[in-house]
Amino acid sequence: MMENTLNTQSTLAKPAASPAQSQGTQMPNRVVHDFYVRSEADVLGLAVSLARLGRTDQAAIADSAAALVAQIRKQSASPALVDALLQEYGLSAAEGVALMRLSEALIRTPDFDTARLLIRDKLGAADWAGHAGQSPHLLVNQATNSLRLSAAWVRSSGGAAGANLLAKLGDKVLASAIESAMGVMARHFVLGRTIEEAVAHAPQQQGTQILYSYDMLGEAALTAADAARYFEAYKIAAEHIASNSRVTGSATRAPSISVKLSALHPRYELAQADICVPALTARLLDLASIAKAAGFGLTIDAEEVDRLELSLDIFKALLHAPELADWDGLGIVVQAYQRRAVPVIEWLVTEARAAGRLICVRLVKGAYWDSEVKRAQELGLESYPVFTRKENTDVNYLACARLLLDAPDCIYPQFATHNAHTAAAVLHMADASRRLEFQRLHGMGKEMHEVLCGSQGVTSRIYAPVGQHKDLLPYLVRRLLENGANSSFVNQLLDPQTPIETLIADPIAKAQAHDMAANPKLPSPRDQFGGKRLLAAGADLTQRHIADAKQAMLADHAPYKASSIIAGQDAGSVLHPVVNPANPAQQVGVYRAVTGADVAQAAVSAAQSSWPNMPAAARAQCLAKAADLLESDADSFLRLCVLEAGKTLPDAVAEVREAIDFSRYYAREAQQETLADRPPLGVVACISPWNFPLAIFLGQVVAALSVGNTVLAKPAPQTPLIAHLAVK
Repeated sequence: MMENTLNTQSTLAKPAASPAQSQGTQMPNRVVHDFYVRSEADVLGLAVSLARLGRTDQAAIADSAAALVAQIRKQSASPALVDALLQEYGLSAAEGVALMRLSEALIRTPDFDTARLLIRDKLGAADWAGHAGQSPHLLVNQATNSLRLSAAWVRSSGGAAGANLLAKLGDKVLASAIESAMGVMARHFVLGRTIEEAVAHAPQQQGTQILYSYDMLGEAALTAADAARYFEAYKIAAEHIASNSRVTGSATRAPSISVKLSALHPRYELAQADICVPALTARLLDLASIAKAAGFGLTIDAEEVDRLELSLDIFKALLHAPELADWDGLGIVVQAYQRRAVPVIEWLVTEARAAGRLICVRLVKGAYWDSEVKRAQELGLESYPVFTRKENTDVNYLACARLLLDAPDCIYPQFATHNAHTAAAVLHMADASRRLEFQRLHGMGKEMHEVLCGSQGVTSRIYAPVGQHKDLLPYLVRRLLENGANSSFVNQLLDPQTPIETLIADPIAKAQAHDMAANPKLPSPRDQFGGKRLLAAGADLTQRHIADAKQAMLADHAPYKASSIIAGQDAGSVLHPVVNPANPAQQVGVYRAVTGADVAQAAVSAAQSSWPNMPAAARAQCLAKAADLLESDADSFLRLCVLEAGKTLPDAVAEVREAIDFSRYYAREAQQETLADRPPLGVVACISPWNFPLAIFLGQVVAALSVGNTVLAKPAPQTPLIAHLAVK
């Protein structure tokens, strides 16, 4: 399993290296998980110091980048059809967003009736006339005219709900045209439907400086059958490459195959690490053995941040596998937009040196930004695991590039970029040997990489997706987001309206101009209501150090003693044991229950309190304080939710957070004028179910209390301990 702390004292043998290469920088002892949601400013400060680019360096890089952009524009008079289409219909335009949503939805839609309703909804509501004749590309203008005619057809034949026979016949034609257009889009970004087709297409562009990395489309297998099918596709691809590639010398000069681990196991997650890590390691060994025997490379692709530690576990196992010794084709991808990227590279350098291996590291900026941001908000993290400004990611990329270039004894660096400034900076930092390669996505960045190969003599590797239409969706959506964004370098590069100065702006200077701060337009994950109230703090159980701490907390508990409560005082005489429903032999605690007579007499009488006369603001203050106390003692509630209610730890975290959010929500809502002046109902009975022993129990109670009612609360008999602690 992955060690959290980097070992920098290894004295194991290293590969033979030249004197210049043998001076690889020794890595510091940084802990990977410490950087997961560390302050953006802190991480950037470290990145700037690691990049070691002074003002003279920055000026030289800017000059080189400007010359590179000028040369690209000179050699590329007009963009390709898809590039021109995405320039005209970028994500800054409502029509671009409509097309994006339509493309995504149609790939998911299995039946014609639903597809035609989607088409009518998206095409009929957009204003295509504003784009008429605006593109320098004739075919894009023709496409705009077709969209205008289609929208007019939709409106004239019944709008979004058009259901007459004529509308349905016309919609058949319209759907066929859109399907053909999506096929053009798919062919632009996907090299072939099968590995045979892709390998056959590749040599048409291949030269001595052009290499390919084949990626079999397919990720996030949902079933074992999905995973088996994807593994078979990877294996067929590896065997086909082995049979059809002439490889001599280093695997770094050969084709490669990129593997997404989520495609090879349906439970690729930390909670199932004991199962998925050995299974994935075994499958990767099978594929890597084919690659080693044929002399080409295999790279573990990067995916979402919650899977990073697992991928490093698997990579370490492969790195030390004796079957793969003396092979320099093993690779991994590092995402610079992750705040952990620097310590991950330091870890990789340390492990490669300990294993005496040369490994390939592909440095990318990252393609899951939107979902990572949304996930951090959903989980209630203290900060984001990714950078919130594009230039901050670019700065971190330069720091990571420097670390890779500083370790030539064990790292073969592969720089995936379509950005001229990034490419110029890498070339400036590299030594004269230029022992590196650039990478680009098939269908993107071709113009820049052709210039780099021609003028700089570097190697370019094309990341070439291979797969059928049904497996295309996640990949295509990411490419459309990248190309359609108005801040995209690829989008701006061939746009003559974009000044060269904009394209080559130095990211370090831009980051320093805003004091390395996070993007103020993106509130912190917990602050999604404009400061009105904070979301409850979460616990990301996909991070090993957090999951381990919570598991240890579960084991550390004493039997809990509870009783009924009347007017703040313990009550009840009948003693009941409480057992763990998942382990009936384990007694979690005991509680004392009151009788029906106690409720009818003492409890109802005690409910006639002064609470209804308290001002709304004072009641709200009490409930807000209660929410803070719940949050400060969250582990106690997590423990009881698991042990008394039989919940899984992730469900327990969600339960506690929901209870805290209820309390803060009602505390705020109670102060609204429409509620604050409303007289309370009186005494309210709240009876809760066993399956939400804290959130529903407390949600009812605080809702009633917030508007001045007094409460008799009856928890489910299976979960009295949680209710007791909540009331206390």
